[in-house]
Amino acid sequence: MFIQADLHIGGVEALNSSFEPEKPWTNLPEALAAFGWEPYLDPYGNIIALDLVDDVSLGAATEMWEALAPFVESGSFIEIFDEHGDPMRWHFDGSEVHMDFGTVIYDCEQERQEREIA
Repeated sequence: MFIQADLHIGGVEALNSSFEPEKPWTNLPEALAAFGWEPYLDPYGNIIALDLVDDVSLGAATEMWEALAPFVESGSFIEIFDEHGDPMRWHFDGSEVHMDFGTVIYDCEQERQEREIA
């Protein structure tokens, strides 16, 4: 995920207006933390990675990403495993966020070939 540092203000304003917290958030990392996410920043203040540190419902997380979507660089994505262990991701197109659900496929052919060589 990549959120440009100069767009943090717009993102905070979007979250404050969408969710109306008792005490408005003053920065994006603080707002993300309220939703259970810990951001990692590069030296320029851009969010380059996130950890999910709290249990968050997919619905609540999706609402948050919908509010932030206009401020996230197109092509960015967040991948997690849902509560059932299935992979899913939110991907951003520069104005909206979309959810994709996936499946895990194991490629055992390479493993078999390695055993045959040994």
